[in-house]
Amino acid sequence: MPKMKTSSKIIIAVLSIVIVIALVVIIYIVATGGGRNGLSQADSVTLETGDLEKIVFADGKVRSENYVQIYPDSSGIVKEIIVSENNEVAKDDLLLKIEITDQTGKTSTQEIKSPIAGTVTNIWAELENQVSPGQTPLIEIVDLNALRIGGLVLESDINKVAGEQKVKLDFPALDDEDSNEYTGKVIYVAQSPNDLDSTNPSYAVTVEPDELPDTVKFGMTVNMEIVVDELKNVVHVDNVFLFSKDGNSYVNVLTDTQTGRTEEVEVELGFEGENATEITSGVDEGDKIVLPTLETEESQAGFFGGNN
Repeated sequence: MPKMKTSSKIIIAVLSIVIVIALVVIIYIVATGGGRNGLSQADSVTLETGDLEKIVFADGKVRSENYVQIYPDSSGIVKEIIVSENNEVAKDDLLLKIEITDQTGKTSTQEIKSPIAGTVTNIWAELENQVSPGQTPLIEIVDLNALRIGGLVLESDINKVAGEQKVKLDFPALDDEDSNEYTGKVIYVAQSPNDLDSTNPSYAVTVEPDELPDTVKFGMTVNMEIVVDELKNVVHVDNVFLFSKDGNSYVNVLTDTQTGRTEEVEVELGFEGENATEITSGVDEGDKIVLPTLETEESQAGFFGGNN
């Protein structure tokens, strides 16, 4: 008998614990409206006004408006190098001297001068080395006061790009936290592709930066976002909150914060930005929108196939 009483007590204790846990779960579900009331910022958004943009992405490099690699006019031997890398030079400054020997054996000296003002960024010439036209360049001069961003845009996007368009610039090689906050404008769009024989040709685009980081260097990689269209101060929502039903567009509006109850509301869409779309009617600024439910996620998944 004592053993049976002990077993009964254990069973009763276990059942009590199970009942308490079940009650806690039920209370939590009721209090949170089945989990919807506990919406995280990722699950919901309050509609606000803001700006929308359409972007063309391109890879670029830091270039210069004035840049030259200097080659010899005649074959000869490098006899004197006057400058060093990082030296600043003026136009017509003497850079190096080459000894040239003609067919009769007579020697003369050719002076190589800088055709532009700038900084010596590379010297390939070496003393007593033979040099010839059209082979390895002797010296590279870059005007670091006239830096530009040169990039390539795919043919599928090039007709969206035009002069004066705003460009956002990001310099991934820089540790500066603000390296992605620089801007510029398009100043040149090529009318012919960079490579005529390519199966997927690209077109050159030049961007004039408004400002550059102090640590930027000639030749650095730049990620470019060209703003090809924009609409300011409109009510919009991220595309993940939109879903389609019977050919119409909908969002889930939170109607009761206590229970987490939502209502599917049909909306009219306007300007489509890169990751968000303008809502012209159906909901208002300040409405709280939640992610589509499991029942609507399938239709939402194919809502946006991409921007045109």
